[in-house]
Formats: sequence, structure tokens, C-alpha cells
Amino acid sequence: TASVLGARFEYSVLIGIYPGPPADVDRALDSDAVKLLLVAEPRSRATDDKAHAWRSTAVRDIVYNLMLLSARQRLHLQAAEFYERVTALRSGEGLPTDVGMSARHYAKSDKAELLKAEKLLTAGRVAIDGGDYADGENWLDQCRTVLEREETEAEREDVGRHPGPAARDDRLRHVDADLLV
Repeated sequence: TASVLGARFEYSVLIGIYPGPPADVDRALDSDAVKLLLVAEPRSRATDDKAHAWRSTAVRDIVYNLMLLSARQRLHLQAAEFYERVTALRSGEGLPTDVGMSARHYAKSDKAELLKAEKLLTAGRVAIDGGDYADGENWLDQCRTVLEREETEAEREDVGRHPGPAARDDRLRHVDADLLV
């Protein structure tokens, strides 16, 4: 489960996506086997949450890639939904948020491609609004890629009823226009 969260992750996120009781996670994190793979890190300044990191990103990548694709996608979806809930709570309290984490996990989930595009578009807008133009451009490029891929798949599935390239161009212009908003 932890390999889906990246090279470094916060305890609350792991608890948030793990299907069992938190005591199971605590027992696992305290086990000798897991201590060979993960190292406890200082608490996060932003959240005062415990954090862990993989001792080796290569080992993390192996663990991640040994997981079935469907399991990885499900866990990415759970992580994205967790970050989305946290973002909503934090923004409601006037605290800084990171919609990029939600978008990163949605992009690797099995959710519908258009939902991924919506989340990537939101992440792009937030990054640009916050002055991070490079990150914003990255999110919007990913959004464009998702929309183009979705369009190509739709064309293959239903050539006769598909609105064609003009509709795709309109959707992509909409993404570009959202940059200006």
C-alpha cells in the first residue's frame, strides 16, 4: 500500500487509504521487516504528522511494480480521494492546500479519463493562480494529453456518430482558455 504513496509519505495518508484498523498499520510499521524497507522521518512542519520514507527508491519501485495494475489503480484512487477530502478541509479552514497530490493520484487511477482531465485542469489552474507557472503548464499538458487520448479512443469506438476533430479542437481550446481565467 505504501509504495503507491511515493518515496516519502505521511502516516495519516497511509491510515486514510488502508482498509483495516490503524492498529494494523502501527504493527506493520513497528515490525523488523518493514523497518528494513522504511525509515521514520521527522514530523511534517505543515501538518505535524509522522512521516516515513523508503530506504531505497529502487526497492519501492519493485514493490510498486509487483502489485497488480488494478490494485495500484484502486490505491491511487483512494489516495486521490483522501487528498481531495484533506484539501476541502484545509481550504475551509483557510490553510494552504496541495491539489497537485490529488491530481497526481487521479492520473494513475482507473477513474474515467475525463475525471482525470478535470482534476488535472483544476491542479493547473491552482498552480498558475499560485504563481507556479511551470507546474501549471505541466498539469495542463497532462490534461491535454488525456483529452486527446480520450478523443482518439472515442473515434475508434464510434466513427459514425463522433463529432470529429472540430469538437476536439473546441475542447482543447477550452483547456487553453481556462489558463486565461
